[in-house]
Amino acid sequence: MRKADRKQLLIYIRKFFSGPVFTRQKLAAAKRYLGYLFSMLYEKINGLDYTMIYYTRDENNPHNSSYSKAPNHVLKRIFNDISYSPQKSFIDIGCGKGYVVRKAYKYPFDKIGGMEYTESLYRTCCRNLKTEGLDSSYITNCDARDFKDYEKFNIYFMNNPFDETILREVAKKMYAAHPEDECMIYYLNPCYQKRHEAILAAGFRLIRQIPDKYEGYFLVNVYSNQ
Repeated sequence: MRKADRKQLLIYIRKFFSGPVFTRQKLAAAKRYLGYLFSMLYEKINGLDYTMIYYTRDENNPHNSSYSKAPNHVLKRIFNDISYSPQKSFIDIGCGKGYVVRKAYKYPFDKIGGMEYTESLYRTCCRNLKTEGLDSSYITNCDARDFKDYEKFNIYFMNNPFDETILREVAKKMYAAHPEDECMIYYLNPCYQKRHEAILAAGFRLIRQIPDKYEGYFLVNVYSNQ
């Protein structure tokens, strides 16, 4: 594990033990962390690497957020919320190691893609998908502001991948890519008001929220361009 990742892990541990520990949210987090431990063991045995956090913010990309695997129970609620008629195409903006992309292959999407800025995470994503026999041809290593194929996808997933400086431009590109048909954004962990405002400013509207019963930061905002 890199030094930056160890530092980020220590931050998470300190947050967990700050304040009351035996709360409903803290107990839910402990259960999730235990699940991550078993996932890591399974992945090591099978030559995969999805679970570990990966710190990506530095002086070269100060607007990026850290990579962490989205919980499976949250992803289930998102994918079950999507209407698949007519058929949809899905992309994870800031796909990291590819866990959400992997989960998307269980659903009837016409096309599944991912976009990742950090080259090492992009390579890990492609390697994971190849190991599992899944197509990685729509996985792209680029800055989200430079992506050219937003019109090929109409379901956009984001797990808080970058701040409003980048999101402001990206949301405008998503909106402009679908002048006549509907596109939707599923935004996990919308904890920053400025990022919510950046999506609204692009022309999207918040149509519903998918809450988490125990951990409030796993709230999902659902936006539509219509």
